[in-house]
Amino acid sequence: MVVKAIVFDADHTLYDIDVKKAYDLMFSYISHETGLDKVLLKTVWRSHICNILKSDKSQDINRRKREFVLDMVLNQLDVDKSRIDTLVKLSLDIFWKSVVDNLIEKSNTVETISMLKKTGKFVLIVASDEYLQPLEMKLNKIFGDWKQYFDYVISSDIAGELKPSVNYYNLVAQKYGLKSNDMVFVGDSWMRDLEIPSSFGACTVLLSDKKEGNPAHFIQNISELEKILSVD
Repeated sequence: MVVKAIVFDADHTLYDIDVKKAYDLMFSYISHETGLDKVLLKTVWRSHICNILKSDKSQDINRRKREFVLDMVLNQLDVDKSRIDTLVKLSLDIFWKSVVDNLIEKSNTVETISMLKKTGKFVLIVASDEYLQPLEMKLNKIFGDWKQYFDYVISSDIAGELKPSVNYYNLVAQKYGLKSNDMVFVGDSWMRDLEIPSSFGACTVLLSDKKEGNPAHFIQNISELEKILSVD
């Protein structure tokens, strides 16, 4: 196997993320600013999320944005319309600061990516269904400057869809003129990250504590890629 490109998922592959605290801080801020009950805010938020996921537009990247959902929540609860845009922005600033501050680098991630980069053998790519701006914030938190480690980033707004989507595979293949056997895809979810690339014949690596699906390789630490790729 002569690998030319390695495509990594981001959340729970390169780092671990816990948004529970971030959501709690966000809703606490809105409650303080509006007088609305925090439990009510969370309930209405979850209701809108469920409705979107059940609709025929569940993959619509604009409807899945937190800005869109939060705007609907505040409008439904009759918040002064002149305040909504500012509340949405400041609330999400609080949310993302908490998310980024509490990211946890997965063991050996920076060292392994650095080693792969230094070989000069591979195009290194991140393919995530996060939106570009927060994705770059998270990558920079872990790597300092993601552009020093990766050659290309595909976010949901670049792909035009959330995962699972063939668009992520096609963007990599077309941008670098690659065939399926030129690529390795690494992710923590078989269905979301690996099933589509596998169906095209690409090598897939499941990085997880639990086996699922039918990946070519199963690893529990990213450093195990060195052996799979036969890096000297």
